[in-house]
Amino acid sequence: MIDLDLILRHPNFQLSAQVSLPDRGITGLVGPSGSGKTSLLRSIAGLNTPEQGTIRFNGQTWFDDTGVNLSPQSRPVAVVFQDMRLFPHLTIEGNLTQAAIWGKAPPLTTEIIDALELAPLLHRYPQALSGGEARRVALARALAQSPKLLLLDEPLAGLDTGQKDRILPYIARALHAANLPAIFVSHDAEEVARLCPKTVTLAPETSDTRSFTISQPAASGLQIPARVQDTDAHSVTLAVGDQRITSTPVLPFEQGAGVTIQTLPQTLMFGGESFASPLDYASLKVSVREAGVFADETMIFEAGSQEHEQIAELAKQAGARDGVGWLYFRVIAVFADDSG
Repeated sequence: MIDLDLILRHPNFQLSAQVSLPDRGITGLVGPSGSGKTSLLRSIAGLNTPEQGTIRFNGQTWFDDTGVNLSPQSRPVAVVFQDMRLFPHLTIEGNLTQAAIWGKAPPLTTEIIDALELAPLLHRYPQALSGGEARRVALARALAQSPKLLLLDEPLAGLDTGQKDRILPYIARALHAANLPAIFVSHDAEEVARLCPKTVTLAPETSDTRSFTISQPAASGLQIPARVQDTDAHSVTLAVGDQRITSTPVLPFEQGAGVTIQTLPQTLMFGGESFASPLDYASLKVSVREAGVFADETMIFEAGSQEHEQIAELAKQAGARDGVGWLYFRVIAVFADDSG
């Protein structure tokens, strides 16, 4: 568990952070520009000193008001910065080897090399890499230090949508292979939803203040409970009640495993069975009741939840008789139930 109870002061803002973050999976960190996202990461890494408070990781105190303040080298943390900071005079293999030396770690595992598809790049120099390749190498170099916590400070900044689409699966697979918790900073809600089951948000205390607070971890999107019905090398069939959804997962799942389908509110549509939804959308036949939203007799959203209210309004707008119809949505990600 990552326990934070901090006050960070900056000429342009103040951040109060009292939160416990999951010790597994990837947690998103979002908030407006200037709210303190990077400052918070730097404080966790030991690169900034908070005004006051405590930082604890799995019971070990890294910083507190009694004078404890472990150096960055004494904290088992690696950071991936926006500018990547690769050594231009070393090959990619040399960059990874140097990182392992810093971390007093064994060479990077073949599993992570394969997950990031780095083998063809090992003998090249950073200046010969594309933007996406450089980010994969920066992630690998951070993992080569064998950290116990990974911090990613907008690692996809500057990439276009196509480049992000290509690199996000690499990040998911590499962190799954490394099996360590991570905090992922981004301004892009879909980017966060594709990687992170849970998100914390920095928000102003009032509309006219530069004082920010942090929320408790919450779902990064709308989450539908499901179970893995079948899987092969290219797709996975998910059971929601008695209905089936086929998806192309980034990570492998075992048959019978409990999973969560993540989507976003803005992708939801409601209509009949022949409704002309986008080709990449999934669908479930649902009934909207006072008790919640159901697929067959399986509740997928509780009564009174924002999801229940939104879908009830969509069903009303669609003229759905008795609240029965088809819910259409885009599958943003599929997460194992124990991923965060």
